[in-house]
Amino acid sequence: MAIDTEQKRAGVRDDGEEGEASPRFSQPENLSAAKVRLWKRQEAVLAKYGRYGDAVSATKAAGVGERTHYDWLEADTLGYRARFDAARNHYADTRERLMHDRLEDPQGNRGSDILLIFQLKGLRPDKWREAALTVDDAAKDTLKELRKLRREELRQEKEEKEKEEE
Repeated sequence: MAIDTEQKRAGVRDDGEEGEASPRFSQPENLSAAKVRLWKRQEAVLAKYGRYGDAVSATKAAGVGERTHYDWLEADTLGYRARFDAARNHYADTRERLMHDRLEDPQGNRGSDILLIFQLKGLRPDKWREAALTVDDAAKDTLKELRKLRREELRQEKEEKEKEEE
């Protein structure tokens, strides 16, 4: 598949392991055997995340329950939250590298440019998403009230004018 080839160029090996530029954290010293096994399970998920870019695929490929991943994040087990953020940032970097590669060599069948655009907008919204105009509901409500008051004033003026004519 074309994306797999591009992932290889971006530094993600085909076996799902992280490439050279992947963030690597040193395993803490003096861990019990159970904690070492847990660390290795977490590293497997993080390596798969570097390949797939989503937690569902990463946990499935690593043989870990999806809920377990979210439990590790919530409890920050063995510093998992920071390691996961680093893996997510690394994945976003590989997507940006892929975009730059496509700009340099726009030829060939290499997957969907549109999907890559949307993925970058999701991974790095502060950098790639268009600025959205937000409208304050309070301002809308105030304008609505002002219009209502003006209609009431016009109605009263009309009634007063009709009384004067009688």
